[in-house]
Order: sequence, then structure tokens, then C-alpha cells
Amino acid sequence: FVLAVGGLDIKDANLRWDDASLGQRFEINNLSIQTGAIRAGEPVDLELALDVQVGDPAISGQIAAEGTLGYDQAGQVLRVKNLVVESEFAGEQLPGGRARITLAADLQADVGGKPNQLVVKPLTIRLDDSTLTGELAVPDIEAQALRFDLALDAIDVDRYLPPETKPGNAAPAAATPGTAAAGASEVPNEALRRLDVVGRMKIGKLKVANVNLTDEIGRASCRERG
Repeated sequence: FVLAVGGLDIKDANLRWDDASLGQRFEINNLSIQTGAIRAGEPVDLELALDVQVGDPAISGQIAAEGTLGYDQAGQVLRVKNLVVESEFAGEQLPGGRARITLAADLQADVGGKPNQLVVKPLTIRLDDSTLTGELAVPDIEAQALRFDLALDAIDVDRYLPPETKPGNAAPAAATPGTAAAGASEVPNEALRRLDVVGRMKIGKLKVANVNLTDEIGRASCRERG
């Protein structure tokens, strides 16, 4: 028996739901999904578009995605090739009232047996004027292991921070070593000990607190030692 379907075509679907526990309302409008022919063992082209609205804080946006979906039944591996996701959001909570995000990547996920794995290589994410490239992998999802090697060309962190306190308004109390230590004590140490994260990130140009930095490299290594 061989499964063969001409394709999937959904247009202008609308979904709305209220989350009483969060006091939130979510809406998905103008949902469209189109695929190429669906045949067992063969990759399928997929296109998706939708409008989304969130109640509080009020944010609206448009999302469009396309890619080629494939599944290796023998190896139980799911692959998404040439995935491109383009999105634009608007809302008062966003810097400048708007944000544009683009993702381009190839995904591979081991969906059978243990450990389950996820590989994103190559990865490209664009946020406004910044571009992040590289690769990341989750070699063991159950163990929450993470490996990454990323590069960010440039980012202005100040652009995404809340505005400075205006004159006449009470400024927040300055942090002291005592308060900083109190805050550090709230970090869930047990959770940190279970982390398995190893990676590197390079930033070409970084602006933060009106200070400009170049060619910054950060490394992370957090693994439980027996």
C-alpha cells in the first residue's frame, strides 16, 4: 500500500481561543497552508502564512514560511530543507513599535529511539539590522544538552532596552553588593548543575550602554562533572 495525496490546500482559516489562566486572548487569522503532492518516502514542499494577534500586551503580526519537509522512515529522521520564515510584528511593547525577524535554516531531528536529537545547520536569523549565523545542536533532548557555534555581525542592545528614566522621576535604587548577592542566591543552582551546554558566540560589533565593542567572543561550558 502506497500513500499518495495530491496535496493540502487550506485558505483563510481563523482560530481564536482564550486562556483564562493567563487572562490572554490569542487569534490566528487568514491561515493558509499549501503543500505539493504528498507521497510516502518523498519530500513535500510546504508554504504557510498567517496573521496573529495577542491581547495583552497588544501585539499583531504576519508570519510566512516555506520549506521542503522530508521523513526518512528507516532512520526515523525528520528533515526540513531550505526553511525560510519571515515575520513582522507591531505593538507598543516593541522597540520603535515594530520588529522584523527572518529565519533561514535546515533542520534535522531524530524522532525515533533515544536519545532524540535536533540539528540546525546552517542557521541564519535576521532581527532588524542584525544577522545571526552558525549552527546549533541538541544531541540529547531528554538530557537538555545543547551545542552551538554562532556569529552575530552587529547589534545595538540599547535599541531594545526601555527608555531611561526622565528627570523628575524617581530613579531605581542602585544595586549594592548585598542586593546583587541576594539576587544571585535566587538562581536555581540545582537546575544549573543539570545543564549540559557547550558553545561559542562571536559578535562583530556590539553597542551597549553607549559603549561600542568589536570582535567579542563568548564561550559557554556548563557540564555536570561526576
